[in-house]
Amino acid sequence: MNKLQQYLKDHGIKVNWLAEKIGVSYTKVVDAVSGRTKLTAELARLIANALGCSLEEIIDD
Repeated sequence: MNKLQQYLKDHGIKVNWLAEKIGVSYTKVVDAVSGRTKLTAELARLIANALGCSLEEIIDD
């Protein structure tokens, strides 16, 4: 499990809520969260802002 998946799980956040909150398609967010596609810098910033967390909390080293 990557940091983003763990963060969402720990905070009880659903991917569909996150996708709607940041205005990005559900599929794109699911793919990025699952690691199927690479998390872009732009998407990572949108997610971190929506979650109110730092990039370090959601991006693997």
